[in-house]
Amino acid sequence: MGHFPATIEINSLSRAVNLCESYEREPIGSRFAFRWGKGWAPHLVLDYSIQNHYIPLMARPKEFERDSALEAAIGVFRDHGFEGSSTGMLLAAMGIGRQSFYDTFGDKQKLYAAALERYARDEAHKHLSALKTGGRGLDAIAALLDGVIARADEPCLGVGSISEFGCRDAEVNAINAAADRVLQQALMACLEDAATDGTLADGVVPEEAARFVVATIASLRLSARGGAAPASLNAIRRLAMRALIRR
Repeated sequence: MGHFPATIEINSLSRAVNLCESYEREPIGSRFAFRWGKGWAPHLVLDYSIQNHYIPLMARPKEFERDSALEAAIGVFRDHGFEGSSTGMLLAAMGIGRQSFYDTFGDKQKLYAAALERYARDEAHKHLSALKTGGRGLDAIAALLDGVIARADEPCLGVGSISEFGCRDAEVNAINAAADRVLQQALMACLEDAATDGTLADGVVPEEAARFVVATIASLRLSARGGAAPASLNAIRRLAMRALIRR
């Protein structure tokens, strides 16, 4: 690191912080301190050769991990919904202070939108992965439904947001609609494959069937949230697949 003066007197706290950050990697033995200058206005002094009467410069608070905090908020919203999640509950789960919360996320409504968007993205990835690895056509859709049942004990933030907000919130609607489009397009591709290979039931329109599968996913999650046993969920899955398969 280049040479810098032993003592730097400045009037701006922000400049002092910037200077501290610039020199914070100095070799062991290099220290800084501050004291009040003369006159009415306080002056920060960064002293390379620290004197005993100086007050040590406090360490910066550890920055929290935004993604981890957002994941924690998702968990709270999944369990309690928007109205049931107080700011105190969110702060405790996220492990951050109130000021960091407002500085980073704005308010609870904006945090909820960010959480829903992250959740919708992650769920879409899981659904698309299940379709991709589950085979082709109706086999892929069966694998998708199996994956939903396997995770049915986890509350769904997407379904929860629709149950809680309906169509009242434009931002929530937009997030859910975007996720729905991605999933329906992938489902339609699988259903068109099934129509091509002759396994799709006669009279079934791929676009309509895609909406049916999305509704089946919601029904599985709501049923599980209401306490339905795995056997009941698998029965829903079997009946849904029976409606799609040619006999």
